[in-house]
Amino acid sequence: MTTTHVWYDVKQQEADVRDPAGLDALIYELAAGPEPIMLSLFRPEDVVDGMRPEIEFLVGIGRDPRFALIQCGDLDGLWYTLSASTGDQGEVFYNYMHNATDYPANAEVPIAQVVAAVHEFAATGKRPSAVAWQRVER
Repeated sequence: MTTTHVWYDVKQQEADVRDPAGLDALIYELAAGPEPIMLSLFRPEDVVDGMRPEIEFLVGIGRDPRFALIQCGDLDGLWYTLSASTGDQGEVFYNYMHNATDYPANAEVPIAQVVAAVHEFAATGKRPSAVAWQRVER
């Protein structure tokens, strides 16, 4: 795993995580937090000439410590994780930059799947195959 830079909204904090255990600890700690937030993750080596990476990778945690979601923007479009469950079809909200952003309820998946996807992203810098995806039509 390479270094993963994590920015999160609680008091505009950020961290550079250098190992899988540290990444797990941060995710699970924030998932148990007081509010649903989005983490923005990127790999410093993917930043070229000060320009942001070609992929935007956001992780929603903290609404329910058992579940999380990923929003991933890449050259192929915008994607949300897709739950295998056909349960609630409503919306869930996560705070990103102090704004409540809505997502379909079927974007939430078990947090263990999200953690596996985050590890894959940290290793490859690409949209992970460890989770199912749904394309977001704009």
